Amino acid sequence: MYDNFHKFKEEDKQRGGNKCHHATECVSLYNKNIKVCQEGNDYDFCYELDNFKERYDTYMMSTEVYSIWIIHSKKNKK
Repeated sequence: MYDNFHKFKEEDKQRGGNKCHHATECVSLYNKNIKVCQEGNDYDFCYELDNFKERYDTYMMSTEVYSIWIIHSKKNKK
């Protein structure tokens, strides 16, 4: 997840690349791994997963990327 997140942030700085792909991968991996926490397993892992989500959400809300992500997400749902 962090690898995709770092690639996403770097591509955002460069104003190019495949930003949405890396953001989508972050969300997909998060959703896959959060199931472990919902089952009440692995406190340390869940703590770090929560830290990741906080960093990801903070970054998304602090940049213009958030509006691009919303548009991209809506297109993919159709």
